[in-house]
Amino acid sequence: MNHNDRTAINPKDAKAYNNHGIAKYELGSYQNAIADYDRVIAINPKLDRVYNNRGFAKANLYDYQDAITDYDKAVALDPKDAIAYCKRCSPYNSKSNYA
Repeated sequence: MNHNDRTAINPKDAKAYNNHGIAKYELGSYQNAIADYDRVIAINPKLDRVYNNRGFAKANLYDYQDAITDYDKAVALDPKDAIAYCKRCSPYNSKSNYA
């Protein structure tokens, strides 16, 4: 076991899974990033930034409707989250849905 891996020490560490997800996203491993974000949401479903992260990964997999759903959830959790509003525009445009 690698003790530098925070999830090996505490499997309930939402921040560690979020950071893993970000790293996997940056490496282009979008499905694996989504799996980490799913774990974060299972640990703490009220972290709006994780829905943003997962939405961005889903959008990169052309799963626009699920990405929009994640951004909607982020907005519901934090209506002042400008990032979620901005990120939500891209999948709408990709779907040619200008509503």
